Amino acid sequence: MSEFKKPLFTFITFLLISMSGLSQTTAIMSYNIRYDNKQDTVNNWQDRKVGIVLQLQKYKPSIVGIQEGQHHQVEYLNKSISNYKYIGVGRNDGKAKGE
Repeated sequence: MSEFKKPLFTFITFLLISMSGLSQTTAIMSYNIRYDNKQDTVNNWQDRKVGIVLQLQKYKPSIVGIQEGQHHQVEYLNKSISNYKYIGVGRNDGKAKGE
């Protein structure tokens, strides 16, 4: 495991163990939302984004991890679904550029 992954894994494990004593169910979802590729025809972001929001609203996960999310996609999800906050940065500049 890389030096970055060890503390993250430890934190998530601690979080899950500490939450296991609660009487609530914790649902965690991992979702590859696919980056917004302007060359896509059938699978373009404009056609997929409402369906992604509907799935997240249906399953109501406590924690969602997404892959391939570009900043504008994450912003869209953040505005479309209440009671969530996001943590993350773009890989290209550590801010908003890149997935």
